[in-house]
Amino acid sequence: MALAAAACAPRHGEWVPFERWVGLMIVEVEIDGEPARCLLDTGSIGTLVSTSLGPVETEVDVGGFPLGIVAAASEEGDALLASFEPTLGPLDGLLGWDTFQRVALTVDPAAGGLRVSAPGHRASRVDDEDLGEPIVVDLLQGPLPIVVAEVHGVETELAVDTGASSAMIVPSLLDALPDPPATDQVRVATVDGVVTALRGSLDRLAVGELLQADVDFVSFDSAQIAVLVDAGYEVEGLVGESSLVRGVFTLDGGRGELTFRPYDDATAAAQVEALREQLQGDVQTVDL
Repeated sequence: MALAAAACAPRHGEWVPFERWVGLMIVEVEIDGEPARCLLDTGSIGTLVSTSLGPVETEVDVGGFPLGIVAAASEEGDALLASFEPTLGPLDGLLGWDTFQRVALTVDPAAGGLRVSAPGHRASRVDDEDLGEPIVVDLLQGPLPIVVAEVHGVETELAVDTGASSAMIVPSLLDALPDPPATDQVRVATVDGVVTALRGSLDRLAVGELLQADVDFVSFDSAQIAVLVDAGYEVEGLVGESSLVRGVFTLDGGRGELTFRPYDDATAAAQVEALREQLQGDVQTVDL
């Protein structure tokens, strides 16, 4: 029976459009056959589903690709989803890394679409236009997609987080940079509430052979990062949407790889500018 089920599983789901709210991706999926509006958040270890959708254990489907059963509905989850509503509108769920860690998730920011595939299917594009050569980076073992990175020449580990509109580094890493960037203060909406953070732009962020400049970031003491550190991981921040919008990327949990195919310079610059425009306002950056 297991072999028959595997043989019937699709290689790819359909491309599914997403909308951006304050820089973050909101996608419509099916949960137990019903449409559901969910936040795509690979920086969350777990998935949350509203109890209004039914039982504790629910079946999630993205573009016709079944992701399996998640056990996530709870009153605590309902309260957390409700706390996002002022920023992101009403949500039926949050799709965390546990939903995607055995499949390949491809996102095309410029086309506003994503799809889920079986492991081993690397980044491609909705309209099949040419992109830069694929850059493949190994994911480290851990509860999140973690990569080795270099910030202003300092080696560190960062989690790849589609639920963070900007890159984030902890204050101790910012203090350790040999040429720290200029910063000002900004209010940041986080899963733990609104906090005051430092904001700036990184001159150099390297992940494997992927090198980016002028990457917007924030810096604050994150309770979520502290949990990872307490569990023995050496994560000191996040790769957020200020990096990810610059190309088509695939997070392949099954193969343990991040693949990035850069846009041309004009498209990447337009994506960064559009993201910055969404983040203007009193609470400038969202990190969920």
